[in-house]
Amino acid sequence: VVPMTVSPVDWDLAVRTARRLAPAGPHVSRAEAVSAVDELRMLAVRAEEHVRAVTGLVPPGEPQEATVVDRPGWAAANVDGFKVVIEPLAEKLLLKNSNALAIGAASRLTGLQMGTLLAWLSSKVLGQYEVFLPEEGTGRLVLVAPNIVETERRLGVDPTDFRMWVALHEVTHRTQFTAVPWMHAHVRSEIGALLDASSLDDPAELVGRLKNAVTQLPRGGSIVELLQTPEQKVVLDRVTAFMSLLEGHAEHVMDGVGPSVVPT
Repeated sequence: VVPMTVSPVDWDLAVRTARRLAPAGPHVSRAEAVSAVDELRMLAVRAEEHVRAVTGLVPPGEPQEATVVDRPGWAAANVDGFKVVIEPLAEKLLLKNSNALAIGAASRLTGLQMGTLLAWLSSKVLGQYEVFLPEEGTGRLVLVAPNIVETERRLGVDPTDFRMWVALHEVTHRTQFTAVPWMHAHVRSEIGALLDASSLDDPAELVGRLKNAVTQLPRGGSIVELLQTPEQKVVLDRVTAFMSLLEGHAEHVMDGVGPSVVPT
């Protein structure tokens, strides 16, 4: 019997790798950094009021501030999210392979791959609603401050308007999940079904499918090329449709809020 302390992914190595490889953010003074973080937190609260007005969706409780992170912080948070989804399947994987040394070596390789991938993605993401937290039915809105500042500088846009534009999109996702009671459980179930339909013999393949599910599916495109079995296709079609609906609804809400809130 393989000890259950053996994980299909070396999570600590993934975090260390992501922190080491994450690109440096734009140069800002301490005052600029503090101002950006404070404004992003405040705009997430204001954005929720506008999203409620357009959608009629009212989450329980008062509007919440966003959690503002840097690039390594975003990567570490996503490692935690992957862990929540993958760990329940670890027992199945371990039962298929009784070689603890082989699994340990594979987990280190997969941890290195995951950390490298997240380090690269950490400079691309403006914000994210984290569905996969240890507590069932909970999520967290994250805004990546250095990426937002870097993008607004590159585009030459009004910083406050751009930050509100980003906040509106991500707060819409938070509102979707917090105002609709069954949403968290549904997404967790679908991602679990997607992984369960995949081969459990290779931890790297397992992580790759999860990455594709949460990063590529909303964008469509070549995801169909990754299909391998009819069972996987059925689940992927459902997940693609659902995530496309969430993305389209967020775009609709942003248009509905309009220039009275984001003048530029």
